[in-house]
Amino acid sequence: MNRSLFALLIHDPSEHFESLKTTLKQLSIHTYSLSTCRQAEKLLSQCKPDLIFTESRVQDGSWLSIQNLADASGVPVSVVVVGSHPDTRLYMSVMELGAFDFVVPPFECESLEFIVQSAALNTYRLRGMVAPVARLNPIGNLREVRTSTTRLTGSAGSSSAGRDGLKVKQLGAGSVAP
Repeated sequence: MNRSLFALLIHDPSEHFESLKTTLKQLSIHTYSLSTCRQAEKLLSQCKPDLIFTESRVQDGSWLSIQNLADASGVPVSVVVVGSHPDTRLYMSVMELGAFDFVVPPFECESLEFIVQSAALNTYRLRGMVAPVARLNPIGNLREVRTSTTRLTGSAGSSSAGRDGLKVKQLGAGSVAP
């Protein structure tokens, strides 16, 4: 079964968010943009995005307001805070208060792809689901997501440590899950 990732973007019109949207589109991530916490609250009651990208400040709140709305929605989702420039204090606050990551432009496809994949794996792990794994084409862009190809495991194989120290095993196209 193939499934595309869906990201909710909460931001004011800005050049760096347009750059983010363009890069996410290159990665075949479906996006929907909003500009306020109120709009996000309404949409989060109707759909469950895989990821949320939010500016550190929005018209009627902040990234923390968005994080709290995501937490209250009842379905876990990884929140990535987007800053306009590097800010160590904001980065530390973001990480301490529960967001998945903090990113700043320029948005390079390979770096953003790693963040998207890691955040999506985190979202699905928190939901207690088998996480979709992005299948990469030769130039590195996300083209499709196949479910049932990643298992949270501690066994041998091609694995890497995740954010919480869990090992994520990626199975190849012809592999059989243990």
